[in-house]
Amino acid sequence: MLPRSSLTLPIVLLLLFLGASATARGEAAGSVRVLSPQLRAIAEDGLTMSKTLQELVQRLDASDVVIYLTCAQTEVPQARSFDGKLRFLSAAGNVRYVVAHVNCRLSREEQTALLGHELRHAVEIADDESVVDIRTFGRCFARIGFLVARDGPRVTYDTDAARGAQRAVQHDLRSARSAVSGTREK
Repeated sequence: MLPRSSLTLPIVLLLLFLGASATARGEAAGSVRVLSPQLRAIAEDGLTMSKTLQELVQRLDASDVVIYLTCAQTEVPQARSFDGKLRFLSAAGNVRYVVAHVNCRLSREEQTALLGHELRHAVEIADDESVVDIRTFGRCFARIGFLVARDGPRVTYDTDAARGAQRAVQHDLRSARSAVSGTREK
């Protein structure tokens, strides 16, 4: 889901610094940068099992969008105030930066599927060159998506494409598990 709001400047600077640090250490940064160790393991497993995730990452790597993935806890145990959120950070040097927060209290499968959902939102940003700030980010999703929540000035949108990507990743995971189970039985 996509709240129409921004992060504070210190958080933006921290995320940009983390990306620059990885590059300075000689790590291949790529367009998808996972900040949470827990989410990194989930993303790595998901990429081995999901063609959908692989295709989304390839599309982002061919774009000018960098997405930071972070695992966020909900404040109340068992609460599902959100599953995932994508926020626009900034545009600088011909690169557009977004951050996705994934609810860590979900199962590994749910988190993996949500990665597909949020990566698809990032692809939607990559597909629309007019998205260069919070205002154009909101306009884009108001145009291509549908309203799911309004809390004062905060507006949250979602898209059918992102929900479809989430379902496709779930299908990929089930198929991969079935293939492994079928192989073990023989």
